[in-house]
Amino acid sequence: MAIDGMWVPETAEIGANPYLIHRNKDMFGEDVGVYRPERWLENPERTHLMDRYDFVWGYGSRKCVGKNIALMDGQKFVLQVYQIHSYTITQVLTVIALP
Repeated sequence: MAIDGMWVPETAEIGANPYLIHRNKDMFGEDVGVYRPERWLENPERTHLMDRYDFVWGYGSRKCVGKNIALMDGQKFVLQVYQIHSYTITQVLTVIALP
């Protein structure tokens, strides 16, 4: 079997490193090391590509079985915090972009 022009025995186990996958500049952009969540909203085609290679929860048969419960729990936590506590805006902050 050949993968990317390299011969690999059919009995070989192939692994992937999520840390390296999520830092691929071809998939996630040149500023891959910068926390910039708006990159997921900029281009629908790129978003599809990034979603396809999102490896946070694993992939295929090795995908985390608790993913849906964890995501639901996170959403529930935020909602419960807002139900229990009341919030008011007391001061508006101005954000200045640094070079």
